[in-house]
Amino acid sequence: MMDELNVMSVNTNGLSTPVKRHKLSKLLKENQVHLALLQETHKKKDKSKLINERNWELQFESRGSNKSRGVAILIKDNLNFELEKVIKDTEGRFIMIIGKINNSQVTIASVYAPNQRQVKFINKICTKIKKQALGDIIVGGDLNLQLYENNNNKGTGIEAKCKINFRKWNLIEANNRIGERIDSPTFFSHRHSTFTTIDYFLVGINNVMPIKEIMVGKQWPGDHAPLYLKLGNYIKNTVKKWRFNPKVAYKETDRKGIKDQIIEYFNLNRSPGMKESIVWDAFKAVIRGKCITIERGINKRENERFRKLRLEEEKAFQAFQKDQTVGKKEKWLEIKKQLENLEEIEVTKKYIWVKNDFQINSINNTKKLANLLKKKQGKAKIIKLKDRNGQIKTREEDLKEIMANYYEKLYMNKDTVSSEGILNKKLDTFSQAVLDSNITSNEIEEVIKNLKINSSPGPDGLTTNFYKIFQKEVIPNLQILYNKIMENKIIPETWKKSEIITILKPNKEETDPNSYRPITLSNVDYKIFTKIIANRLREIMPTLIEEDQYGFIKKRMIADPIRNIVNVIDHATRERRKLLLIKLDVYKAFDTINHNYLANLCEECNLGKNICGVIRELYKENQAEIIVNGSNSRTIEIKSGTKQGCPLSPLLFALAIEPLANLIRSDKSIKGYRIDREEIKINLYADDAMVLIGTMDDSVKAVKKVIKKFESISGLVINIEKSEILHKNLTWKELKEAQSTLGVKLGGKKLKYLGIHISKNLNNIIQINYNPLWKKISKQIIDWKKWNWNITTRLKAYKMMILPKFLYLFQTLPFSIPPKIIKKWDNSIKTWIIGASKNRIANTVFFTQQVNGGWGAPCLQNYFEACQLARLLELDIGEPKRWVRLEKLMNGWEYGSCLIGKIGNKDLKNIKGGPLTSTMECWRKWQNKLPINKIDKLPIGALENRKPQLYRNMIKNLEQHGITKIEDLLKSDGTVIQWEEIKDKCGQGNWLQWGGLSKKITDWKNKETPESDLDKIIKWKVEKEKGIMGYIYKIIMEKQYNTKYTLIEIWKEDLNCNEREIEKWIKSINKIKYLKIKEMQLKILTKWYRTPIQLAYITETHPKQCWHNCGKIGTYTHMWWECEKIQRFYNIIKKEMKELLGTKIEWNKTQFFVQKLEGNGELKEWEEIIKHMLDAIKASVALGWKDKKKWDIKTWYKYLADYLLQDYISERKSYYKFGQTKMTWEAKWKGLISRVKGKDKYKELNKIILMIEQL
Repeated sequence: MMDELNVMSVNTNGLSTPVKRHKLSKLLKENQVHLALLQETHKKKDKSKLINERNWELQFESRGSNKSRGVAILIKDNLNFELEKVIKDTEGRFIMIIGKINNSQVTIASVYAPNQRQVKFINKICTKIKKQALGDIIVGGDLNLQLYENNNNKGTGIEAKCKINFRKWNLIEANNRIGERIDSPTFFSHRHSTFTTIDYFLVGINNVMPIKEIMVGKQWPGDHAPLYLKLGNYIKNTVKKWRFNPKVAYKETDRKGIKDQIIEYFNLNRSPGMKESIVWDAFKAVIRGKCITIERGINKRENERFRKLRLEEEKAFQAFQKDQTVGKKEKWLEIKKQLENLEEIEVTKKYIWVKNDFQINSINNTKKLANLLKKKQGKAKIIKLKDRNGQIKTREEDLKEIMANYYEKLYMNKDTVSSEGILNKKLDTFSQAVLDSNITSNEIEEVIKNLKINSSPGPDGLTTNFYKIFQKEVIPNLQILYNKIMENKIIPETWKKSEIITILKPNKEETDPNSYRPITLSNVDYKIFTKIIANRLREIMPTLIEEDQYGFIKKRMIADPIRNIVNVIDHATRERRKLLLIKLDVYKAFDTINHNYLANLCEECNLGKNICGVIRELYKENQAEIIVNGSNSRTIEIKSGTKQGCPLSPLLFALAIEPLANLIRSDKSIKGYRIDREEIKINLYADDAMVLIGTMDDSVKAVKKVIKKFESISGLVINIEKSEILHKNLTWKELKEAQSTLGVKLGGKKLKYLGIHISKNLNNIIQINYNPLWKKISKQIIDWKKWNWNITTRLKAYKMMILPKFLYLFQTLPFSIPPKIIKKWDNSIKTWIIGASKNRIANTVFFTQQVNGGWGAPCLQNYFEACQLARLLELDIGEPKRWVRLEKLMNGWEYGSCLIGKIGNKDLKNIKGGPLTSTMECWRKWQNKLPINKIDKLPIGALENRKPQLYRNMIKNLEQHGITKIEDLLKSDGTVIQWEEIKDKCGQGNWLQWGGLSKKITDWKNKETPESDLDKIIKWKVEKEKGIMGYIYKIIMEKQYNTKYTLIEIWKEDLNCNEREIEKWIKSINKIKYLKIKEMQLKILTKWYRTPIQLAYITETHPKQCWHNCGKIGTYTHMWWECEKIQRFYNIIKKEMKELLGTKIEWNKTQFFVQKLEGNGELKEWEEIIKHMLDAIKASVALGWKDKKKWDIKTWYKYLADYLLQDYISERKSYYKFGQTKMTWEAKWKGLISRVKGKDKYKELNKIILMIEQL
């Protein structure tokens, strides 16, 4: 069904304040506007958006100078608009865009005429429109001119007499187009108290689109009324989808109502013989209805006051129009003012929630910042697509049909042959029992706890927030449902239906359906269940999947396959051996796996009867609808592929592609690359496959044969056109033959694998990877400079968006980077964070972690070295991964440890190139600072000499008997096991070697000293595994950058206090959640604020005296404490605090800085509030650092009120969004609130208290 295109034109009289922007947003939403023509926007010329509304991304403007004038055209995202041309002036009076709406040509213009020489201006603009306009024409604006002599005359199908003949420009005033005149005025002059009509719509005489209606709006955002124009047959009417809104649980009564409904429903409807899947699906429908009812009631209550005031304002306005007396005018303006005040409160409410997102330090708010920093992935709106015949289509229905046809074909079932016997490994009986066991409430609770909030729900509309808020009531019922599914293999019907959103891949053709990545939106109850199954599978997957597959398998990292490739290339380069790398591209890997193949594979692996049955059922008879521009396509059948976005999909895919690796491994015709006894044939990270060939012969032909066989059993297809090869030391003939056999392109001197550029020449691998990264980061930093962020926010942005990119390269490419390059990166980022003109933070303070009194900025040099040391631990005490074995074999040692003994020049010279050189150079730097004292956690092989290998055979025997660590050779008293107890496991002929090994252990045990930092690192690595690089970084930072003790010495002297008090101050700063206050406290601690004596040291002509004219030398403590002017301000605050708290407050210099008032029992109940008050004092002083006029009681109250509000908002968010069961805010603040509530003196605090009550 086609719906109207709603156009609005309004003179906004400025959009510089949040209240005015809110009014505009409300008008757009309430009147369902698709196209807005605005005049007098009054925005300064910068890159900021006119309005920040997620549904209004397309904004075209012409801004005037000095915030004057300004016109704009806004287009809603759901309007299928394709831009062709923008024409605008430089004065902010005219803008015109030419494009297509649903493939229909249209020209749209917004006009703001001057209040003089209007006719001349209109002639000029209309001439320009006539010359350049294409298709239907829509012009709206403030012409500052009354076109008709008599506003009240009505047209009768014949055009009323107009001052300007628009027909000569092929235009007509919209009212005359439909033969109807509007007698409502559009402008009220407060100066003259007169009503006139000066705002109009003009349309093309030859327009195809019919005008359904034109009217003057009743809600005036300023002194102009909005005009509305309805045009027919332009857009598709879309149905708004329901989604659970957390506000239905904000009030305890509503929250309890939903809880009671859940309990009551299951008590009434669960009965013997009733399928649990039906009961559950019906429950979701019932609870959806309950939530909708509550939400409607909330909305009605919220809007009731607005509705009444608007009706009153409308009546008063009409009365004033009829009888323009002073009394009627005052009544109208009074009601209008009430309405504006109400809207201002509403805007302020929204503002404080948004402000909290960036001012409070929490996980949720960090995510909000991350979303702000990330550019939109892909392009949400699809303008045009090519159909099967290559024809471009733009109609909404055509776009949906093209996408439906494409995915219907993609998800078709493809014929495959039997895969029986394709895998060698089977699951043991115990593991099967674990997989098939009943699902526990703890498993469900753990999954719900880790669900991401605000993620898109499935078709049922129930979000993760619902399951978090009502988990106590829902978990028992989910447990019953899930165990019935495991038992009977009957899943809810709602699980078989899903929605698919599409995201445009980077640098892809927008018109090609193949350029979009499909993401399946499944219901949250389905995701919880599949996540539980995935968690169980993850534990057993390493026993089924060989070490060649690194994607999604526990304890395997993305860096591992890259290190394999780098080592092989390095070895082939040094040994001048032949090497062929074949990078295989699997076409639509996750979308084309045959469902029967997947289910049969699970059964062949003996995953367990229940799990196999459930997986088969989950992929049976699935359906989906494709979401295109917010509208759903027809339903299509899903007969192949795994759901991208489903927790189970990655693991199932790893299992599905394992037969390809197994076929290549087991094929003796394929000769992989061999280093000593280690042969590597294939590297896999999910669907990113790399085949390695070391001997040409028939290897390439065998690879092609294997690919064909795998395609026939799995339904997957290797995209040969996108596959690449990279070679080393092959002749031209061999290269051409390989290329011809496989049909792949030759490739160049490098290829991209897992985001890393792999080069034939490893000497330039640093350059080709880091240079583009730094270029991209530099551009990103420039883009971020438009945001007025404080230092803390910039640091968070650095840690979230820049640091991970460096860390990925540090971990995957462990080659040496010149320190001067890393120093350049560190300095550039530091300059951006603190400002080029304010470089007043020493590196020691800047990089020191916040727990030690620094700013906690990441140090790239130390992160690089932490990555190298983490790599060293993997070499020495980690699992024997393939890249570890390769590097050891390349350097001629299998056992031995670099952690024991010292690395010297001779050792470095003996290393045969490769990444190991960089790792050893780093360890050489740190080996004296990180000594090892305890060896119990080390593997036995660590005691072996790297060369010669004296204990090799004996160590292998011990490992075969499960004795892997040195602690396995120790008795309970710490002494070494005797030969008689161990000889059967060592081997009878190894008694001499055992004597040497046991002596080494005894010598180490005799000289053991207290646990060192390296011992702690080793313990972390052995016991926790995860986070080892971060832990190493923390330790080496404390050794290199730790300003804590320097700060303690400085402040001990300044405050004449002990070390413990300063340490408590540093700890208290780290607990502050309010970022503005936290940054201010850090600045005080690190002496950021410049003083007269400092500036005099920098500039000799600068006076040393305090700039508050007290005549004393302006030292740091003087400016904060000793100055008599500042003491007067503190005394004023003390007096206020006494009135607020009902008790006298005194503090000395030490207590003021460290915020600890002692010796007064009456202050105990006010302890937290007093800290906030002292914070507010310091913030007031910092605001007026050079201008004491800003030290006033209003500023102090403002900061205190802000603290009160942010404290409440942050806790309330946690209460409702994360299922927190208790709010502690009221207990902390209720005493203060009771003393100030309703008293005129405390307006700032009462304003916030009122706001909180309304929230």
